[in-house]
Amino acid sequence: MATFTVQIEAGNADGSIWQALHPAETVESDEDDTTAAQFAAAVAADQNLAEGSNWRVRVWTGPDADTGTEPAAEHAAGTSIDDLAAVIRDLHGIGTLDAARDVVTVHVDQIRDDADLWDDITLTLTPAGVELVTTAIEKSYSIGAVATRTAQLLVQLEETAAQIGALAERRDTLIRALMKTELRRDDIASAARLTPARLYQIRNAAESPQ
Repeated sequence: MATFTVQIEAGNADGSIWQALHPAETVESDEDDTTAAQFAAAVAADQNLAEGSNWRVRVWTGPDADTGTEPAAEHAAGTSIDDLAAVIRDLHGIGTLDAARDVVTVHVDQIRDDADLWDDITLTLTPAGVELVTTAIEKSYSIGAVATRTAQLLVQLEETAAQIGALAERRDTLIRALMKTELRRDDIASAARLTPARLYQIRNAAESPQ
């Protein structure tokens, strides 16, 4: 089994200051041929000390390694959706963080399969991903075409309302035709799930001068 020294660190926003979240530990891998980079990624995926942006897993080869030296490998988190959403909220004057998060998430969902833009291990955006999403949102706002879940729901509501309007018109046409037949008004009302009084309102509305 390969042996590594592992340390998880958190840093400030610009990455100029880093602090260990836990004393360095000597850890053995399950496989002899595990590389330092592979081990760093595995630890990043399983750790529960850090979340969001600005943290990293550093790995040195061998037990009790000097963590003041350059590591053999590291796996660093990029920018979280929440942190980018806070920037987007302030940049574009969005009312709430939740609304800004929706804007960011819509764009992130389109790039999750690209490892150059999104890190599936730390669930964060790479610098290239941040730039792409930020630029895309800026362009969307410039032309008034921001694609959020709320906007998508609004479009669905408009489409549904149009369908309901068309169906209601068709229903009223059928009611007026049936009102001219020998069918009992109660039977027509029951089929239309309306009251008999409403049947007469629909019929009279067509007969009234506009």
